[in-house]
Formats: sequence, C-alpha cells, structure tokens
Amino acid sequence: MIKKCISGIQKTELRHVRNKSLADMIKNPYPFYLDPIPNLYFQRDPFASIGNGVTLNVMSSATTNRETLFSKYLFDFHPRFIDVARWYNRDKSHPIEGGDI
Repeated sequence: MIKKCISGIQKTELRHVRNKSLADMIKNPYPFYLDPIPNLYFQRDPFASIGNGVTLNVMSSATTNRETLFSKYLFDFHPRFIDVARWYNRDKSHPIEGGDI
C-alpha cells in the first residue's frame, strides 16, 4: 500500500474495475486514479524542525499534501518521535512548506 501511495495508481492497473455510471464511461486521457507523490524525496517541505519541535506542514496542492501523511504517522507512532512538540499541524487551513520557514 505504501508503494502505491508513493508511485500512484494508473488506470491501466485497474482494468478490472467496472464502470458504474454514465460519468464513469466518459473517456478521460489522464493516466492516474491516484497521482504519484512527486516530491517525497524533498523532506524539507512536508515537515521542518524548529528547536525541539516540528511543523507538519500544509502543502499547497492536494497531491503534495499527501506527502505530509508519512511525516504525521512517523511523529504519531514511532516511539522515538512521539513526544516531539508540534508547532504547526497538517490540519490547519493555511499552506506552509519547509522552504517558507
């Protein structure tokens, strides 16, 4: 599942999915059902360290905003990082990325 979250899901991978409505039958040339996460390698954007805490950032697009989920789960569940202070969280309404800080 993690690989698919990162690489995306192409329509050609799900040929067995049946159309359920007229809207589903309309041809759309876009190749993905789920877009790849393009900037996952640039970890300064999804979160940033400030002092003894982190900001889990709100990215400017829906696709790149998914990148912050991996950071959220890391800081929510990894025993080494679970108690790190959060100065900003991905559920806020204003976008901010690591390069902005």
